[in-house]
Amino acid sequence: MLFFFCVFGLIFWKYLDSKLTAERNETEKVAEPLAAPRLHTAEHYVSKRGPRQTTDQIMDAMRIG
Repeated sequence: MLFFFCVFGLIFWKYLDSKLTAERNETEKVAEPLAAPRLHTAEHYVSKRGPRQTTDQIMDAMRIG
């Protein structure tokens, strides 16, 4: 009886592992294009020009308003 439980557990584990691996691969394919805007934003705001540009835009808007 224990043998059958072990065999069933092994088959179930292999099935579950294959499903999780397929989902992980699909998620990685979707995540790559979503990371590009974040990288651009990080590069823009880490530089000194990014905050300066944003501050200038805010100050211009305050002067107009």
